[in-house]
Amino acid sequence: MRFLAHATEAIKAVMGDRGSLLFVPFASSDPDTYTGVMRQALAPAGIEVTGVHQARDLTAAAADAQAVFVGGGNSFRLLRTLTTLGVLEPLRQAAQAVSRTWWPARAPIWPARPSAPPTACRSSSRGRWRRWG
Repeated sequence: MRFLAHATEAIKAVMGDRGSLLFVPFASSDPDTYTGVMRQALAPAGIEVTGVHQARDLTAAAADAQAVFVGGGNSFRLLRTLTTLGVLEPLRQAAQAVSRTWWPARAPIWPARPSAPPTACRSSSRGRWRRWG
């Protein structure tokens, strides 16, 4: 089974008539490869994938995004990179205005309550989220 084959129809449904998405690959240690895998996985669905790290202006890319997809992996790496690049808040604002599809690494970016600060959480062996710190 190819990567995301099980979720392609659900992603297409969320995307609707939007033909492109901004992919946030920073939870991975290799953002270029991760973006390439996503691009290849969603191409059959007619979805163009752009890695946020490949944009010249990260803030503008976030603001102009038709949809935002945050790739899973290391939540701490994701939060650190977004904070270091200064794109955490622009992505959060963009995500509130567009379709969102995400994996577990999203927790530090979009808290359950809009007024809550970003957090670094991890899942326990029983599938519940616990806050560190």
